[in-house]
Amino acid sequence: MIQSEKVHLLTISSIFAAIIFLFTAYFFHIPFATGYIHFGDTLVFLAAALLPKPYAIGAAVVGMGLSDLMTAPIWVLPTVLIKTLVVLSFSSKTEKIVCSRNMIGVVCAYFVNVAGYFVFTGILYQDWLFPIVRLYTDLIPPFICGILFIAIGKVLDRTRLKEKFFTGRG
Repeated sequence: MIQSEKVHLLTISSIFAAIIFLFTAYFFHIPFATGYIHFGDTLVFLAAALLPKPYAIGAAVVGMGLSDLMTAPIWVLPTVLIKTLVVLSFSSKTEKIVCSRNMIGVVCAYFVNVAGYFVFTGILYQDWLFPIVRLYTDLIPPFICGILFIAIGKVLDRTRLKEKFFTGRG
């Protein structure tokens, strides 16, 4: 990979990390049950569908990790691990953002999020009843983010964003 491509990908990854952080910690929160729904996961999915894996993982880990560091530090390590697995569910090597591989990625990301936070809630609180009781609060947000990813991805596919900015970089 030539130097200008690396700079291009690092720049886009940094922008993704910043907007993931902002949309997770501060912007467009929808009050829900024990907390709120944020759109950070939607942006993680987009980063994973656009950027090569190491760059997408970096954007997700930095954005979500900083958000947790600022708002709920106990969740930093679980979030870093879970979001790394989420990114691995997607592929940036396809021509479109919304493709069969990334639709499967949305489903995998849903289950990784739900199962990951279920397990880490049990570990952190040393109580396995609590994750069961609050399971309904972990089921809805990743579902909404997956639907939003598909909608935004389809719009971006119509603009041929991937072809214009990421050709040969998958």
